[in-house]
Amino acid sequence: MPGAFAKNQQKLEKRLREQELAVLVWGSGRASGEHYGSGRASGEHYEKRQKIRKALEEHFSKSEVRFSEDLTHLVPSAGDVGIGQQEEYQLALSDTCVVLDTSAGPAAEIAYFARNPLKHKLIVFTHDRHKGSESFPAQLREGLEHHFYSDAEYASCSLVERICDRMRHVALGKLLGVSPV
Repeated sequence: MPGAFAKNQQKLEKRLREQELAVLVWGSGRASGEHYGSGRASGEHYEKRQKIRKALEEHFSKSEVRFSEDLTHLVPSAGDVGIGQQEEYQLALSDTCVVLDTSAGPAAEIAYFARNPLKHKLIVFTHDRHKGSESFPAQLREGLEHHFYSDAEYASCSLVERICDRMRHVALGKLLGVSPV
C-alpha cells in the first residue's frame, strides 16, 4: 500500500497533467535546409518538433502546444508587423516556449529574445557540443534557462521525455500561482 507521499505524488501528478498550459515550440521549420553545423536535415529537426508537440499534448491533456506558424491569426495586424513582433506577441500569450536550438532560425530567435523582458519564458535545448562555449552566441544565452542534449538523447527521444519533465515544473508554477504569465 502506498504511503502518504506516494499518494500525494499521484494526486499532484494528476493535477499537473490537467493544468492548462499554452506552450510554444520553436525550432527548425519544414523547409529550412541544412543549418548550424548540425549535420542533420531540417526535416529531421522539424519532425522532432512535431514529436515534442505530440508528447506534450498527450501528457498535458488540457494544454495547447503550438508552433509560431500556427498562431499568426492571433496577432493583431500581423501583416503590418515583422516576424519578431509577431513572435513577441505570441510569447506574451504563452506560459513558456521550448526552443529546439538546431538551426539558424531558432538561434536567431534566441538572440532576438535574449535581452527581452519575456526571456524568462524561454527553455532552450542545445546540443552538448556547444556546452562551455565562450562564443558570442553562448554569451547571448547567459541568463536563459539552458539545457544540453547528446546525440543519443536526440536520437532516442529521451530529449522529448526531458522536455515533458521540465513542463511538469512549469505546470506546478502555474498551479501554485507563481507562473510568470
